[in-house]
Amino acid sequence: NKGLEKDPRFRYIDKENGGLSSARNAGLKEAKGEWIQFLDSDDKINTISFELLTKIIAEKKVEIIGFSYLVNENNKLSKDITLTIFDNVVNGKTYIEKSFFFLTMACVYLYSKKLLIENNIKFKEGLIHEDDYFNFSLFKHVKSIINIETPLYYYTKNSNSLTLSKNIDHIEKRISSYFIFIRLLFSLDYLDQNFIFRKSNAYFRNIIILLKITAENNSQNLIFLLKKTIYLKKKYNLKYPIFSFKDLIKSFFFIFSTKIYINLIKN
Repeated sequence: NKGLEKDPRFRYIDKENGGLSSARNAGLKEAKGEWIQFLDSDDKINTISFELLTKIIAEKKVEIIGFSYLVNENNKLSKDITLTIFDNVVNGKTYIEKSFFFLTMACVYLYSKKLLIENNIKFKEGLIHEDDYFNFSLFKHVKSIINIETPLYYYTKNSNSLTLSKNIDHIEKRISSYFIFIRLLFSLDYLDQNFIFRKSNAYFRNIIILLKITAENNSQNLIFLLKKTIYLKKKYNLKYPIFSFKDLIKSFFFIFSTKIYINLIKN
């Protein structure tokens, strides 16, 4: 922290640990500049990032710039993740629906602070994958966005993420977050219904996979989570993922017998 005191461009905010969303919201509240970029701990940005993005802002007059990123694993850069490149500047709706894969990772976008403030966009606290909620809520208001191929962000993949992904409390929180994302998608009026259905079913598939892990760990919250999952399936007509005959059997008991279904997914 002492090093930051020598450079007035940097500000250190001392706050109680409230999670990633809370930290980002605190940063948004205190930010003085016109543009926002998020940088997570352990990650890095390309040294040409600000110079290049400033040039694009002046030329394109856009609200958001998306850029590619590299994965840093065991101190080796690999897997250049490139966003869909559009010929022209597009709006948020077109960007999401026409992207080969809509990357919700907040760290690979430069955001207009004015856009965030005018639409009261913040990170919803208490979620896993909070970037999904943030960007799906935001892109309704986006009139101009462009992507560039240059990788400007270096994402560090570490062992802590793998350990956390197996933690039962973390898994249950992920399931609850997916519930919220599905409800959010069906509440949005700017996206095509086919896209909403596809993305919601992708979240639903993840829930089914995670329910199996909670069952194998004899989670006390399994029945509650399972009932909520069944409710969402019925309400939004979601599709149970079927890749084999066993999955077909599971899909039947998923609706008609919670007890038998739990025994099936444990094995």
